[in-house]
Amino acid sequence: MNCKSFQKEIVDFVGNEPLPSEIQKHLSECKDCAEEFEKQRRIISSLKPRIEVKANKELKNSIINKLEENENIKPNNKKIFFIQKIIKVAASVLIIITLSYFLNFIFLSNPAKAAEKVFENSLKALKNIKSLFVKLNVRTIENDNFELIGTKYDFAEHTIIKEFGNNGKWKIEKPLRVVAFDGKSQYLFVKNIELAIKDDSAKIEFVSWLKKILNPEELLSMEINNAKNSKDSKYKINKTDSLIILTIESKAKGSFENPYLKNTSIEQSDCKIIYTFSVKDSLLRDLELYVKESNKETLVLDIESIEYNKMLSHSDFEIQLPNGIIWKSNDEKINNSKFSNISAKMAAQLFFEALSKSNWKEIEDVFVFLNKSSDNSIKEFKDDFGGLDILSIGEPFKSGLFPGMFVPYEIKLKNGEIQKNNLALRNDNPFKVWIVDGGL
Repeated sequence: MNCKSFQKEIVDFVGNEPLPSEIQKHLSECKDCAEEFEKQRRIISSLKPRIEVKANKELKNSIINKLEENENIKPNNKKIFFIQKIIKVAASVLIIITLSYFLNFIFLSNPAKAAEKVFENSLKALKNIKSLFVKLNVRTIENDNFELIGTKYDFAEHTIIKEFGNNGKWKIEKPLRVVAFDGKSQYLFVKNIELAIKDDSAKIEFVSWLKKILNPEELLSMEINNAKNSKDSKYKINKTDSLIILTIESKAKGSFENPYLKNTSIEQSDCKIIYTFSVKDSLLRDLELYVKESNKETLVLDIESIEYNKMLSHSDFEIQLPNGIIWKSNDEKINNSKFSNISAKMAAQLFFEALSKSNWKEIEDVFVFLNKSSDNSIKEFKDDFGGLDILSIGEPFKSGLFPGMFVPYEIKLKNGEIQKNNLALRNDNPFKVWIVDGGL
């Protein structure tokens, strides 16, 4: 735990001993947080009623302010006057406790409804936003798709920029992968394999969940709908003078009879999302996302900073390609009847047989890498996978939200290396042709 997280949750810790081990550890290491915690605990403990009332942050702040207002009261020599002062302070505090507890009870009796209101206010505030600049960190693989997350991966820096308006230009970038939209076409560049694709159809999804941060109105609208209809999510709201901190715990979406894709993307994870909004302007200021597995929560996404209405230039949205690399158009038409009207297992068998015979022409339109990457990258792939031996092809299975099938395989490369994985195949295109979507 860091100071940022502690400050957000301190209201839940005061008066609720024994403290969790991670809180005790942080207090032993951070002098400032320890002093603040002790100050608030002393104040709350001195007013603890016989019937325990769990106060929210506003209540505690109100009590503290009331005490500070009366801190300099000096009793005179008359006992009756001193008692009256005590009664006045106690009565004031009792009123604060009663009123605050009552209002808080109403507010928290339907936290989903309160969350819906928070999201609605933030959605209205976006009407005045002209641009968005976000820096965030995600546990992922630097060259893999923007959907992938994993609790075992290292954090990779991401940048998201968006220009609101008629064109709606945007760009999302991490160290080895970048996607951009110039108002007309999408561009995908994967640096390590020199894959450069231009798509004019606007039908291809190069980005998944992260696009919701890119389009905050879509994210907020989704959360409003979830707050209205979701029965599986849990909501919690804390409020300070300047921030509204909204925590949502949700279950993974999809079917996990086979858990292969569990916790590999945000929507396919049991997760906790912490939204932080500004009280002043209702805009999103922070977002943290934790994956929950085996009674453990792991931070997988953390927004470092959000800037609204920052001046952006045309060059900010450009992708500079290395010398010798050109954009290759994405052709939706797939002319390969051999990979249609067959099972996923048969499609995997045909694919690996083509690799074993170095029959590249047969699979180049069902494996985008072979016709969209650079000549050097394609040559390296052919050298590695050409002439392989097929050891086994397993039974296909589905997992999570993936629209296709996974086919287990085991192959032996020419250099003697054994490779085992699941080949991702999908045929949700207009031509119902199985294409290779990953797993090599």
